[in-house]
Amino acid sequence: MLRGKQVALRPVDQRDLELITRWWNEPDFREGAASRWPARAQEIEERLTRKIRYDKEAHFLICLTEGAGTERETPVGDISFSMPFKLPVFRCYEIGFSVHPDFRRRGYATQAARLLIDRLFNAHPVQRVQAHCRVGNEPSRRVLEAAGMTQEGTMRSAVFLDGQYVDVCFYSILRPEWGDTSTYAERYGGL
Repeated sequence: MLRGKQVALRPVDQRDLELITRWWNEPDFREGAASRWPARAQEIEERLTRKIRYDKEAHFLICLTEGAGTERETPVGDISFSMPFKLPVFRCYEIGFSVHPDFRRRGYATQAARLLIDRLFNAHPVQRVQAHCRVGNEPSRRVLEAAGMTQEGTMRSAVFLDGQYVDVCFYSILRPEWGDTSTYAERYGGL
């Protein structure tokens, strides 16, 4: 479990399937996401089971630090990472996150992104961590920038969403920009 001041990241397991299925099918939860397709419990279970390998991809619940990992934990969202490119010459991970509408605008996604970025650089020989969000998704852009990421560009008409093609912004942070845990934590106000 990764712990920050406000949130902890706990690996998703079988007991979370019902919650994740409900969240991923709530339009308000998926608002702003690059994908809003409804998903059946079986599809989600297969996706989450695949992500339990931890080395190439993983999925975490974002929980409030108090009570995390106990019966009293309060899940507020989810965050994951995966390798967007399958060729070994590409050394990067991509992160994605969602926070339940009842818990937005409190800094939870920013802290979760910082915790995960720090963990990925500490635990893996990667050169970059990247993310993307739909153009116009200002809350996600603020999270990515507050986590130290730089906007690299825009892919035009990259995602089909709500009946139309939309543009997607790409962000990244490179290993030299991260530095190390203490430098990163100091630069961005803690983990």
